[in-house]
Amino acid sequence: RLALSSCPVSTPYAPIGFGKMGDEGMATLVKVGLSGITELDLDNAGLTEEGVAQLQEMLSQGQCSLRKLVLRTNLCGDAGAAALAGGLGGDASPASALLTLELSKNGIGEAGAVAIAAALQTNVTLQELGLARNPIGDSGTAALADAVGSNTDSALQTLDLSQCSFGDGGATALADALETNGGRDWGTNITALYLGRNDITDEGADVLADALEDSIHLEQLYLGGCRIKDRGAKLLVDCLKVNASVVNLNIGDNPIKEPMLRVIASALVEKNQALAKLKDKAAALEARVAELEELSEAQVDAIREGLEP
Repeated sequence: RLALSSCPVSTPYAPIGFGKMGDEGMATLVKVGLSGITELDLDNAGLTEEGVAQLQEMLSQGQCSLRKLVLRTNLCGDAGAAALAGGLGGDASPASALLTLELSKNGIGEAGAVAIAAALQTNVTLQELGLARNPIGDSGTAALADAVGSNTDSALQTLDLSQCSFGDGGATALADALETNGGRDWGTNITALYLGRNDITDEGADVLADALEDSIHLEQLYLGGCRIKDRGAKLLVDCLKVNASVVNLNIGDNPIKEPMLRVIASALVEKNQALAKLKDKAAALEARVAELEELSEAQVDAIREGLEP
């Protein structure tokens, strides 16, 4: 049972967490409010769609500084996801200012994913979205991909769709979102994409590899525990040769033979070494620019005179 008087809150910057409070406990929390709280962790709190709806109602009333909301391992379902999505669209609600929303393992299906996708079409603040271990399927994944891919003002950087019961259809939708958004990442800013433990095969790896050739922000791609074999792995490795951003490609626990795994590891090492050299050159160039900016007008004129034939 939740004892609000004993909650360990000392500053508005510290996260707070509760045990299995359930919907009844949420009703009590709604009465108390969340003024000054920036992070709320309700992992495995025994909430259903009713409790989540109560939470969303509180968030929509204003006076809320919440930036991170963790609802992992609850039972919010499609209805709860739809309730939360109602506060994520645009900038009219305090909930739309959330930076992190974690909804892994909540029984969210296609309908819930579609509701969240509708909100993502206009949301410009959310940076991390976790939907792992929810059976959203290919259709739900496609809705999310289309929404984020079409929102060029999206701030989303991390998208976790691990173990979400989709296959090559979902992978293709994600690839299409990348290609149709001006050759940039989903929402232009995604740096980490988690697609592991799904039914992605060589066909899915093929379309992802094609789309990632022009990616400029994606740094980490997780495809572990899928159904990718040597052909798909080779396509991804070939993509790394032209991709300028990916530094971490995780395709472990796939039916890939040992020789190909060594090829992948070698390709990543070579890429990281090349990137390190580029960073060193960029740092040296920035230092030189800083030195030039400090020159006086007389010194600049002297340099110019020295360059004249």
